[in-house]
Amino acid sequence: MVNRASKPDAAGRLLVLRADAGGQRGSGHVMRCLALAEAWRAAGGAALLASAELPEALEARARGLGVDVRRIAAASGSNADGECARALAAGAAALVVDGYGFSPDYFDLVAGAAPVLAIDDSGAAPRYAARWILNQNAHAAPSLYAGKAPGAELLLGGAYALLRGEFRGLAADGPRAGLFATFGGVDPHGASFRFLEALAYAPTGLDAHL
Repeated sequence: MVNRASKPDAAGRLLVLRADAGGQRGSGHVMRCLALAEAWRAAGGAALLASAELPEALEARARGLGVDVRRIAAASGSNADGECARALAAGAAALVVDGYGFSPDYFDLVAGAAPVLAIDDSGAAPRYAARWILNQNAHAAPSLYAGKAPGAELLLGGAYALLRGEFRGLAADGPRAGLFATFGGVDPHGASFRFLEALAYAPTGLDAHL
């Protein structure tokens, strides 16, 4: 994910991931954190997912991957949340923070516990107390992160996409013809139904996966 000079050593070390998933959004944040945890464990490390809100199904999935789960008994993004995350990450190889509700003050609070990887899709924060900033989207650009800390590394674009094992296997097979669409873990706006309706006008023989 990063060059050898700055990449944390996974062997025998703990990676702490801070992400939530609720009724309207967040499943994608947790799932891509689990993709990172999966790769970290494959390299010989241990992983812990810390969540203030997490459906039982996602907790079971995390544990099935060998990832420990800790519940944070505080409002997501609050100072109490940050103190808990800081304590869990003390001495860890890295702390990964992924979610829209974590403010610059939150990052300031947890930054002293371990090197921080901020997964951020928008670049909306005025500053980032993080060692690495990851945006795996096509729109990612350095100009979004003018507030990054001195020396912080930007990990931008599809080369840094966090793919779970089942998708990495598909990518290894080479390019495929067809259409693949995903609308997150919840799809609160019903976009998947509109997509299915649009398929009625698609060319015949189109191989589509939802």
